[in-house]
Formats: sequence, structure tokens, C-alpha cells
Amino acid sequence: ADLAKSIDSGEQISFTFQHPLETQITLAKPGDIGADLQYSATSVGLMISDIHDGLLKKWMQANPGKPVRRGDRIIAVNGVFGIPADLLKLIEDAPKRLVITLAHY
Repeated sequence: ADLAKSIDSGEQISFTFQHPLETQITLAKPGDIGADLQYSATSVGLMISDIHDGLLKKWMQANPGKPVRRGDRIIAVNGVFGIPADLLKLIEDAPKRLVITLAHY
């Protein structure tokens, strides 16, 4: 609503666009990733909507200088980029380890 008012009033509006920072993390399985993941058919990757007990939380405790946050996106699993449903299947089916590429905005 505020944006629409600004546009209607002729105010100058500026936007800043930022490319995501990509990073890789490695999680040793077995175990649950410990994250709620959301996506739609047109999503880029799997969005991390919540982090709870599991492999991801253990990794974060061992790597406090490299936080994974809600809103980060999993864009590749074990080197494979793909649609969200395929990434989710790769996470579930990986037998020993997950190399996850994250995009942080």
C-alpha cells in the first residue's frame, strides 16, 4: 500500500538488488536434516522456513561463523541443481552425506 501511494504521488523510489551469496555445507547422514523446507512448482530451490534438531543444527553448532538462516535456499544437493521436488528426493535418498549448496540473500 505504501509503495503504491509513493508511485501515485510521483515520489522517487529506489531499489537495491543483491545477488545471493552461495556457500556449501556437508552433512553426514544417517539422520534427518532437521529443517522445514517450503517450495512451489516455480520456486528456485527449497526455502528453509525453520530449523530444529537434526543434521543442520549440529552443523551450525560446529560452524558458528557460518550461519544457516531461515529464508536461505537449498539450490543444489550433491552437485545436482534441479527443481525443488527433485532436490527434496536427493536429500531423502542420499545414503551417507549431503553436500548442500545454499543461496543466502
